[in-house]
Amino acid sequence: MKKHFLFLLIFSISGLLFSFGPAATIEKFDYEVIVYNRTIGTFSASKVELNERADYSLETKISTRIFKNIEFDFAMNSSYQNSILVHSDLKNYMNNELRKSSTVDFDGSKYLIRTKKNTITHNEVRIEYSSASLYFEEPIGRKFLFSENYGINLPIIEIKPHKYLVKLPNGDTNYYEYKNGEVASVEFDKRIINVKMLRVANTDG
Repeated sequence: MKKHFLFLLIFSISGLLFSFGPAATIEKFDYEVIVYNRTIGTFSASKVELNERADYSLETKISTRIFKNIEFDFAMNSSYQNSILVHSDLKNYMNNELRKSSTVDFDGSKYLIRTKKNTITHNEVRIEYSSASLYFEEPIGRKFLFSENYGINLPIIEIKPHKYLVKLPNGDTNYYEYKNGEVASVEFDKRIINVKMLRVANTDG
């Protein structure tokens, strides 16, 4: 009886692991975060696509010293179903202390954006392009992207072929430059500092 049960368990697990369904498509890009020609951290963007679902993950890890050691960690996960944003979860940490967290959820007719303080409504029927998908799809012909961080649409301006400008509500400006439809470099033009991200060549294989 025990052998029969063990056989059924192994058979069930094997069916899950080796099903004849389509395999997931995985993309991952890594970047160096640079300030004053010095690398202070890393940024990674990944996309896992299976059937009609796409899951994006953005992660930043920065460690620097000004007057004291500062560690900054950012993580955002966004999920699309049938090319529509359905959920996003964002967290910001500084020195292991949670500074900001928010979620975005689609209820079928509108988006609910929840923070620690309140819940606001974003009255969009569907969001098809956001700051998560920005790294994997050049915004050719697009005028706006949805920012999971701010919970609003932000204008996209093409300033030259394959280079785009995004103005943030806090006054900062981001520049995204593409190669073969993927982000090759990013420049964050802040009021007090300039931060660059350069894509690291994938050495796998």
